[in-house]
Amino acid sequence: MAPDQQILILSGVKGDTRRYRAFHLREQLRIANIGVEVRHILDQGVDARIGAPIVLILQRVSCDRLVEKTIDQVHLRGGLVLADTDDLTFEPQAFQWIDSPDFKDRIRAQVYRETMLRNRQTLVACDGIIASTRYLANQASSLDRPVRVHRNAFSMEMLECANAAYQYRSKRPGNITIGYASGTPTHRRDFEIVRPVIQDLMRKFPQVCLETIGPLDLGAGWEPFTDRLTRRPSVNWRDLPTYLANWDINLAPLRLDNPFSQSKSEIKWLEAALVRVPTIASPTDAFSFAIEPGENGFLAKESIEWEGVLSWMILSEEKRIEVGNRAYEDALDGYHPRVRSQELVNLLNEMSAATGKSLLLEFCPGPDAVVERLDPELERQPTNIRRGWYELTHRGLWTLLRQVWVFFRRLITPIFPF
Repeated sequence: MAPDQQILILSGVKGDTRRYRAFHLREQLRIANIGVEVRHILDQGVDARIGAPIVLILQRVSCDRLVEKTIDQVHLRGGLVLADTDDLTFEPQAFQWIDSPDFKDRIRAQVYRETMLRNRQTLVACDGIIASTRYLANQASSLDRPVRVHRNAFSMEMLECANAAYQYRSKRPGNITIGYASGTPTHRRDFEIVRPVIQDLMRKFPQVCLETIGPLDLGAGWEPFTDRLTRRPSVNWRDLPTYLANWDINLAPLRLDNPFSQSKSEIKWLEAALVRVPTIASPTDAFSFAIEPGENGFLAKESIEWEGVLSWMILSEEKRIEVGNRAYEDALDGYHPRVRSQELVNLLNEMSAATGKSLLLEFCPGPDAVVERLDPELERQPTNIRRGWYELTHRGLWTLLRQVWVFFRRLITPIFPF
């Protein structure tokens, strides 16, 4: 496919999900010298793109009138339409497993359930599905659509930030810092897996400190360790490596009985690996894929396993360095944008063949994968005003009013908790 023949990635969300599943895919396709554009479903002028792409990838887009029209127009031109998912947000029965304080509000819960149904409708309307993990692919296979796995990978800009952070890291002499980063407040039950283990180890080893990043309810029992406990708010992804690089051990606990936890990708391992920090993770499908125990990380299921591995890592600086360095090498070997570029081209060709389309993409990379910096202003778009107008025009007044309620309810939550 020549560079001027477009692949359009149309996103329905913001934040890290869009970055990993839309902008990173754009970078991978550009490395392959394939024309690609990323837009948001709420962007002004996006209607003009309807029907233009040969391949349309809908990245977590909830179905509505415009989305249906978009899919129909691409199909009329013989184009390929794929849905991309990196979370179990298309299975309404899994709602009960989401541990979010937001859902104490009845209206917020109702809106989210409806969004899950819309997400499912999008997947069903597409020719095929791209998933970030094998677990998600297995869940999506029930929709009777071809499904392929394209795992989350880092970008060249992420690698640049990580290398700089590692070079200028400043660990505290004599201390061993165990770290946990939580992107959302929904990981309280996941962290509870390791909370008592960490507290026991902090009693046993006075040099052990805990640092957390992001919104998280740490639970009880931390009073004796206040001088060794650092809590940081959420940080921008460009700044995250600066903090991760100063950790000695990275934690990634997930409840194995929770479908939402099982659907998570291995990015916690990946982001720590880029700054050569070893990760101990629960043996979910994704972490089991990425981690070779004892070589580039560790897997722990029961409390006794978490305690054993953590104790060993606390006592062995040499092993921490060895595992961290191996994780970095494996991340470069398996998750580099150039590697994923070739995999993505192959995947799109496979999906085309599986759906009876005649698409054939060629992998024609340039000599080097250059750093393509993501515009921070672009990440902040679209605005809430634009979102409100879209909700009104494409989903109706009732949907808009409920979204407005959710917005203001979140604003007053610090004063009037759920």
